[in-house]
Amino acid sequence: MRKIMSHIFSKNHYLALFILAGHALQGSLQKSTPDEKYHTAEGIMLSSYGASRDEPREKALLAVLTTVCKFPQVIAQLVGIYARPAKFRYEKCLFIEPHNPINVLAFIGGTHLAAGCNLNTIKLWHLQKERLYSTLNGHFHRVTALADLNKGLFASGSHDKTIKIWDIATNNCLDTLIGHTRSVNVLEQLPSGELASVGEDAIRIWNFTTGRCNRLIELSCYNTLNTRNPIVKVGYYEVALLFSGGFKVYSILREDCLYNGKLEIDDIVRIANDLIISCNYQTGVTLRNLQTEAIATIKMKGATKLTCLGTETLLVGNRDTPSISIVDIGTKRCLQTLSIPGTISNSWWSCITALLGLPDGRFIASCNDGSCHIFHHAEYVTPSTELISK
Repeated sequence: MRKIMSHIFSKNHYLALFILAGHALQGSLQKSTPDEKYHTAEGIMLSSYGASRDEPREKALLAVLTTVCKFPQVIAQLVGIYARPAKFRYEKCLFIEPHNPINVLAFIGGTHLAAGCNLNTIKLWHLQKERLYSTLNGHFHRVTALADLNKGLFASGSHDKTIKIWDIATNNCLDTLIGHTRSVNVLEQLPSGELASVGEDAIRIWNFTTGRCNRLIELSCYNTLNTRNPIVKVGYYEVALLFSGGFKVYSILREDCLYNGKLEIDDIVRIANDLIISCNYQTGVTLRNLQTEAIATIKMKGATKLTCLGTETLLVGNRDTPSISIVDIGTKRCLQTLSIPGTISNSWWSCITALLGLPDGRFIASCNDGSCHIFHHAEYVTPSTELISK
């Protein structure tokens, strides 16, 4: 038995190192006699690496670790993998409506999930009661924008160029705001209480209680916008205008361009005041510090959707497979890749179409097959064999 275990440890250095790291994390580096330490599997491993019986156990362990790894940072990396807390696990499918992909998700009224769909409808799901609350009809084209207006109201924007104000309790459409000449892509309530709508033609500021447009900001560049995904929300009161060869981050409150980017991107989010994160289907995720102009890239083919959970965690939705990658913003490492069960891999109908973080720490992802799924936070992740082998 001793010969077998010695052979295993000598052929698999990383397995040996991982066991050592596990013992260290469990506080097993206590004093022991030379005879005791060589009667364990760990002791067999120590002897197989030529550790002297006369050496203190701590010194012997350090010698083995140095021999196996050569570099101290490898030790730290593997120990980090072992002890790293988990992020999320798949919980369940909330609902599915085949052939009716979801374009946008929003948390409204403090209790409901709103999903704007491709077949002109809005699905309301009661998160606490875990049931479909209602299906709202009224738009004549796909729903592309949603915004919570508080006081039991929310707004929806559509490719039909209109904005509708809804009452959650009664499911009634209270008003329809008309003025845009092209599709409405982003809706957001401003600190003043007004509603900002960003379309491919202009930005309009509304008093949604009276239905009056208080201010109009024309966008002269709409002819050059990306036809597939022209305008996305970046952060609070900011949007990005996406072009075939770059993008512009625009402040709705300041009515000014904050940043010009030269990368072609599919989505973008902003963290705090100095960090913007964008993704491109071909190149992956790019993190850019606006103050220092420092750039970091995470290679991740298929990345087309982004959202942030706080300032530390980034969710990346994939266009090719029904999967979401969990990225630690500080270390710029992918911690997890979560797959959605029951969907077809490598199919256009299985791509991630929208991501939404919830106040309770969970998040929701929708697929192009019309399904909507929820993930919850887990306590610990079992170390990945694939990561350890690397």
